[in-house]
Amino acid sequence: LTSIDFTTKITAIGGEDAAISYHLAPPMLAWLKARDGAPRKIRFGRWLTPYLRGLARLSWLRDSWADPFGYATDRRAERAIVTRSLIGLARLAMRHRLTSRIKSKRRLT
Repeated sequence: LTSIDFTTKITAIGGEDAAISYHLAPPMLAWLKARDGAPRKIRFGRWLTPYLRGLARLSWLRDSWADPFGYATDRRAERAIVTRSLIGLARLAMRHRLTSRIKSKRRLT
């Protein structure tokens, strides 16, 4: 959405005055809800493009202590899911190793 190629294509299709808008539900405005209780999306204009490009350049910060959005409830939930998945995979691998050792010992006797 923020790549120069994308904006060039939009300009080629719609002209210099093409209306570009982003419909986002920023985490800082999570208290704004739609009728169904979901986060409400807000329409932002073309002026947001440089800020989004700046955020894209800072993507290397994701999952670090300096991640500006890392403390949001959604991101904490994502990290918890990843942690639980890794623990489950480690347990599965250990169980597989144990059964493999038992089977190999049975073959030897």
